[in-house]
Amino acid sequence: MWKKVLLGLLPVITVICSIQIHYVNSHSINVPIFYYKMNEEVRFDDNYNDTSLESSDGYSITVLGHEQLNIDSFIKKYNIIEEMGLNHYDYISIIHVKIKNCNNTNGSRSGIDMRNLILQNGSYINFFSQVLYSYINTYPETKFSLSENNEMEFWIPFVLTNKDIDPEDFNSGDSFLVISLYPHKCMIKL
Repeated sequence: MWKKVLLGLLPVITVICSIQIHYVNSHSINVPIFYYKMNEEVRFDDNYNDTSLESSDGYSITVLGHEQLNIDSFIKKYNIIEEMGLNHYDYISIIHVKIKNCNNTNGSRSGIDMRNLILQNGSYINFFSQVLYSYINTYPETKFSLSENNEMEFWIPFVLTNKDIDPEDFNSGDSFLVISLYPHKCMIKL
């Protein structure tokens, strides 16, 4: 008797679950993605990464260049004497950017947090290396604000290791610097 009831309820439960899955998938929020080119000035405005309380309104970022170096070339190029902790890195992807305060008057209550920038290549994502950042930039702070109509250039390093991604696969795909995730995902092609 119980087997007949269970066999009768099974198709009903399957249909209900299918309807629920379809409803959730069809009503999910799709974040629009905006693509930009290198050397194109991209404004942050109302876009953010983690919370809308991040205030980068009035700031812009321009990618000026991109290079990928093996760790030995990186150490030689930036005259790094102290190699402590760097020997387990294989490659460093360095993005040269210009950040500008176009019209933000909030002072130190707003600004840019470099820790929010993401390197993406297909499904592979990577966050910037705070350790290497201090080696190659004269201004070592990762969160800062600029006075209005002021701009600064930075080099943003991302660590690539052979165990995470094959460098040839990485170089064969399109790489992007992701500057925001919500309400629009803004990506600059490298």
